[in-house]
Amino acid sequence: MVDLLKPFRGTAQANVARPLLREAQIDAERVVARLRIAVSVGLFLTIFWVSNEIPIEGQAYIQRQILIAVATLGAYFVLGVLSLLMLHRGWFRSWMIWIVVTADCLFLFVNTALSLINSGLPGDNVFTMPSVWLIPLILSFAVLRFNPAIQIYSLIFIVVSHGVLLTLTPEILVADPFAQLQSTLRRPPNVVRLVMVALAGGVLVVAALRTRRLLRRSILEATQKAKLTRYLPSQIVGDLAEQDPDALRQGQERQAAVLFVDIRGFTRWSEGRAPEDVGAFITEFRRRIERAARAHDGIIDKYIGDAAMVFFVGEDEAARGVACAQEVLAEIATWSDQLRSDGEDAVAVGVGLHLGPVFLGVVGTQDRLEYTVLGDTVNVAARLQDACKPTGQKLIVSADVLDAALPAKAPAREDWSALQMSGLRGRSGEVVLFGWLDGGSGDTPSKASLS
Repeated sequence: MVDLLKPFRGTAQANVARPLLREAQIDAERVVARLRIAVSVGLFLTIFWVSNEIPIEGQAYIQRQILIAVATLGAYFVLGVLSLLMLHRGWFRSWMIWIVVTADCLFLFVNTALSLINSGLPGDNVFTMPSVWLIPLILSFAVLRFNPAIQIYSLIFIVVSHGVLLTLTPEILVADPFAQLQSTLRRPPNVVRLVMVALAGGVLVVAALRTRRLLRRSILEATQKAKLTRYLPSQIVGDLAEQDPDALRQGQERQAAVLFVDIRGFTRWSEGRAPEDVGAFITEFRRRIERAARAHDGIIDKYIGDAAMVFFVGEDEAARGVACAQEVLAEIATWSDQLRSDGEDAVAVGVGLHLGPVFLGVVGTQDRLEYTVLGDTVNVAARLQDACKPTGQKLIVSADVLDAALPAKAPAREDWSALQMSGLRGRSGEVVLFGWLDGGSGDTPSKASLS
C-alpha cells in the first residue's frame, strides 16, 4: 500500500502523538494520586477503628505494628498529595511516573519487611502480614496507567522483593511463633485485609470505567472514519485523523502520475433517461474505476460527474498509472460487452495520463477541507484526456510517462504510437504524446490542432 503521508510522518505524526500520549499519562497519574490519598485515609481510619478492639497495654509488638502502619500510610498520603500538587502546578513530567511507581512498591516492601521483623517470625510467614494484601492495590494502580511496561515493572518488583523477604530471618525470633502467628489472623487484622481487598476492587472499577470510556470513544472514532471512507480515499482517512492539519496544509511537492478518465457522449446518452437509470450507470462506472485503481494502489482524488481523477505516488508511479489506465479500458470493454448483450449501446471513454511534480496536501477552509493534488501536472493530464476526442484515441500518455514506465528499447514500447501535437489547449509549443495501439482508435491523424 502506498503511504501518501510518509513525508509528514517524520515530524507531524510524532508531534501530534507525543502530546496526546503525554496528556493521557498525566491524566491517569492524576487519578492515581487521588486514589492514593483516598486509600491512605481509608486505611488509616480502618486501623484507628480496629485498634480500639485490641488490648495493646503491655504488648509492645502490637504498638510497634500500629506505628509502622500509621507511619507508612502517612508517607503514602504525603506522596499522593505531593504528586497531585505537582500535577496541578504543571511540574509533573511523564518520566516521573516511574519514580512514583517505584515509591509505591518500596512502601509496600518496607512495610512488609518491618512488620515481619517486628513480629519476630521467619520469612516463610511473609504472606501472613496484613500489608501483603496491598499487592492487588498496587497492581490495580498500574492497570490505570494503560502502560504494559509499568505493569510488568510493578509485578517484577513486587515478586522479587517479596521473594527476598521469604529468606529473611530476624535477629530475634519470637519465643512462641504459633501464638504470634495466630495474632496476625485475628478479626482486626482480617478487617484491615478485607478493606484492602475492597479498595483494590474499587480501583479496578475505576480502571474498568476508564477503559469502557476509551473503548466507546474508539468505537465512535472508528465509526466516523468508516463514514469518511464514503467521501474520502480509504488510504488516507485514518492518517488524516491523526495528522496536524497545519502541517498537511503546508503540503509536500511530490512526483506523481495523474490519470483522468471521462465517458464520451454521456450528456447525450442521459437525455430523457430516468434519474435512477443515470444513477445506476454512474455507480457502475465508478465501481469499475475503483476496482482498477485499487489493483494498482491508485488514489481516487475526485469524481466530476462522469469523469474521474486518479493519482499515483511512490515507487513505480508511472508504471502503475499505465497499468491502471489499461485496466480501466479492459473494465470498460467488459462492461460494454455486457451492455451490448442487453441491447444497450457500448460505453466509450478517453483516458489521459501525465507524470510530473504536484502539490500533495490539504486545501480549503475550516468548514470544508479537501485532500488533493494540484499543479501543472494535473492540468496537463486533463488536457491529454481531452485530446482523446479529436485524435480518436482511447488512451494518451505523455512522453514523460512512457520514458519512466518503459525503457527506450522495451518490446512493450511497440504498443505505443507517437502523436505529434501542435499544442494542448491552454499551452503553447509542440508536445510529443503517445497513444496506446491496443486500446483501439478511430482515424488517428498524425497531427491535430488542439488549441
